[in-house]
Amino acid sequence: MNQHKRQKLFPFLKFISLGLSLSLLITPTGCTQNPIKEEISTYTQQLSDKNDQERWNAAMALGRIGPEAESAIPKLIETLKDENPLVRMSAVTALGKIGLKAQIAIPDLIARLQDQDEDVRQEAATALNRIGSPAVSPLITTLKDNNIDVRLNAILALGKIGVDAKAAVPALMDALKDNNPTIQYKVIAALGQIGPEAQAAVPVLTTKLNDPNWQVRANTVHALGNIGTQAKSAVPVLLNLLKDEDAVVRQRTTFALGKIGAVPLLVEALKNDNEAVRQGATYALAEMGLPVVPNLKEPLKSDNQFVRQGSISALGIISKSLQDKAVKLSTTDLDQAISNLAQAVSVLQPTQKELLKASRFEAKDIEPITQTLNALKDQQRVRGLDLTLNVVFWIFILFSSTGVSLIWLRPVFFLRFTRAIVTARQEQEILNQVLASAQLFLEQTGAKVSREGKRGLKIVSISGRLEAYSPLPVLLAIDQPHDQDVTELVQYAERLANNRQKRAGILLYRETPDTIFRVRMAEVRLSEHFVLIPIPLAAVEQVVVDSAACTGLLAEYCDRYLPGADLFDDRNAIGDTLSFFGRGKLLHRLEEELLRKQGVGLFGLRKSGKTSILLQLGFSLRHHPVVHIDLQPYGGKPRYGAEFFNEILQKLSLLLKNREASQKLQFTPFSRDLPATDLTTEFIQRISQLTEVLTKAGYEPPIICFLDEIERILPTPTDPPEKVEEFNACFGVLRSLSQEQRQLGFLIADVHPDCNRINQWQQTGVPTNPVFSFFKEVFLAPFSAEETTTMLTDISRLMGRAFDQETLTAIHQESGGHPFIARQLASLLCAKVSEVENGLISWSDAQRYIKKPFAYSSILKDYFGQNIWADLQKRNFASAMAVLRVLACKPELANGMNQEELQAFVGKMFTESQCLDALLWLEMVGLVVRVEQENNDYYYSKVPMLSRWLQLEIGEEEIKKWQIH
Repeated sequence: MNQHKRQKLFPFLKFISLGLSLSLLITPTGCTQNPIKEEISTYTQQLSDKNDQERWNAAMALGRIGPEAESAIPKLIETLKDENPLVRMSAVTALGKIGLKAQIAIPDLIARLQDQDEDVRQEAATALNRIGSPAVSPLITTLKDNNIDVRLNAILALGKIGVDAKAAVPALMDALKDNNPTIQYKVIAALGQIGPEAQAAVPVLTTKLNDPNWQVRANTVHALGNIGTQAKSAVPVLLNLLKDEDAVVRQRTTFALGKIGAVPLLVEALKNDNEAVRQGATYALAEMGLPVVPNLKEPLKSDNQFVRQGSISALGIISKSLQDKAVKLSTTDLDQAISNLAQAVSVLQPTQKELLKASRFEAKDIEPITQTLNALKDQQRVRGLDLTLNVVFWIFILFSSTGVSLIWLRPVFFLRFTRAIVTARQEQEILNQVLASAQLFLEQTGAKVSREGKRGLKIVSISGRLEAYSPLPVLLAIDQPHDQDVTELVQYAERLANNRQKRAGILLYRETPDTIFRVRMAEVRLSEHFVLIPIPLAAVEQVVVDSAACTGLLAEYCDRYLPGADLFDDRNAIGDTLSFFGRGKLLHRLEEELLRKQGVGLFGLRKSGKTSILLQLGFSLRHHPVVHIDLQPYGGKPRYGAEFFNEILQKLSLLLKNREASQKLQFTPFSRDLPATDLTTEFIQRISQLTEVLTKAGYEPPIICFLDEIERILPTPTDPPEKVEEFNACFGVLRSLSQEQRQLGFLIADVHPDCNRINQWQQTGVPTNPVFSFFKEVFLAPFSAEETTTMLTDISRLMGRAFDQETLTAIHQESGGHPFIARQLASLLCAKVSEVENGLISWSDAQRYIKKPFAYSSILKDYFGQNIWADLQKRNFASAMAVLRVLACKPELANGMNQEELQAFVGKMFTESQCLDALLWLEMVGLVVRVEQENNDYYYSKVPMLSRWLQLEIGEEEIKKWQIH
């Protein structure tokens, strides 16, 4: 049982022991002060601060307070005219969160729809949506504005307002006549968001179902589905779209037909000779769920084989869905499900043998339905037993307590208490097993170990590097380690140390430590000289039976963390934490984009700090549900969608567990054999349920999703169509959750922005890329000289080393500000330069290694060859490789190479467009620098070490070929 659960359980035990007397002690208390008003006043004053950051913070804080910040509205309206777009955007956000009380700001917010900054315009649309119906009339007028951006954002705002914007339907229908395709696309989406109240638009929307653009057709189908039963006149045309050439259109059509409730027509569609139409009708019937089951009785009896097979397939899908969520069904829904399925089984059961004999149905089709019915009945019996137990318990309470106890000791409390005891026992059993394994591991190294508390061990004595730190504590974290674990370990070590200067502790963990843990780990090392050694339990369990392997594993982790360890080593957890330097403005920008449910693409060289940025974002956005998915394991798999969806759901569920939310959701994992296209609707439903529960547990929406290494699953020309469809389904549903459902902000990280720039895949018959031009591209620039110095100084300080200014400057210049290269150069110097007084490394000692790093460091040599250059080769980015070769072979040019000369030379092998693409990408990722001089651009290598590596690789003869004379 973890610490938080114990803290909750002990007061409850006291409550049980005190009984009736406790209720008499409970009296209401009040607060005589109102600190919120003081906060509002302070933040309102800060809106006039000269510092941009202070004004931004103040507006964001007022937004978080919400409607209670009504008194700040006039000052926020003034702030809408701030010179800084980020401040304007924060003021817009605050007014939106204040909501209906801010309707006085509607004219000013509408004015922001034509703001120079795109982000401000979009946020103004969101704010008007939050204010709601009072904004509808002014927005209708704005639909006639001459500025297309204003019209687009007005349409966006009306769509977000939803059903309360029904008065805008005629104006939106008129706007649908606009020749601009973007306007048309947004109007269709807005009409769908208004829903059934947009019934008048059904005829004009139906005409859009024949649009040559598949995206328009798909968007229109989605809108008609949202309008629902009022859109039945569109059903004949929708049925034709079940055989649309585009898979997304076909899929959305089945869902729309389900929402519209076109059962008779769908049953009729089961007779169609076209298999795709029959499959679409089957899925549409299945999507309609439980209410459609009674309507399938007659089709099950049909003489038409297609009708029978389609009906039983739909029934099977509905049955599986019911079985998966049986525990979550309300009693009414459970009774209805049993009744409906029983009716269907009654059609099959009496003649089951005859049907099987005549091969009309296969046993595999019938058995899931009867199994689901039996499972639902079992659930009904369990609930009946629970009800009986509740009644018995209530009677017991009634006869054993006074009227006060009837109020306080309700059966639900007792049931929760007993469940907590059972859960505690199970968790302690698991904990005991893992502790026994950990104790055996340490004893295999020759240590003397004893148990301490419920999740701790004490190393009484041990040989080797840890001898000077013994006795020392060992703490076990079954779940993800948190900063409280670090504090607990430090306090435990202090009790054992007896004023000893050297203090250390071991943490054995199952889940990867979070960012707060890493930061706290670095803090105690700096401020309290406490060395924390984290060791993954997975590594321990692999070696526990081999004493030599146990000794080697413990020695490896001691070498990483004890004084003298190379903290520049990327394997070191502290090294990851201490690479969080600089890039503050970028972090702030990314945070804002994600909170607006914007798709963001973060691109940069390998080991340039993308993962560090994601960890920092995860820390700053920790009040939101954040999931980080590494896509490397999915590379090479033709079907990965189910596994991908399962991982997202699992990590979100783990967040609930960590918050100890009162409501838990348990989903049956998706089968890995199913294609992602079959799972998208259920996945969206599960995300919606999780969003609701996570919000109740204290998280703020939206969900934030980081996807690292997207190139691992990006379709290539040689991939089979099903793999491309898997990508389309996965990223199509994520885009839907971001743009349509407004439940998700997601960020992808990669080296190249191909996923955002490829529109049409090369596989025949496969729809276009659903995230084409969706992500806002952000390139990770190298560190400044100050940022490099800060990083190297702080890490070296932990190691008892230091660099003089000349050495720090040289490292920055040679690395070009790339953090990984800079850390490896620092690591090389720490290893090669003997430690003198104060641990200072001077330039006189460092220069021989800086000037010839490849003679001493295979890591650096491999980085340039196996990361930077290999990546360019894999992508076949030959024009970029040519530019780098030319610059490397002409290093003596102090001011760089003239663009005209460079393009003239490289242009012999590549087109002008290819040359410009190469120069632009190389500049954005920090491999080359462009300097404007005398109406011309000059380029030179940003990373001198890369030029040196290239010279070594290509040799003297090849160098002559790449020199411009």
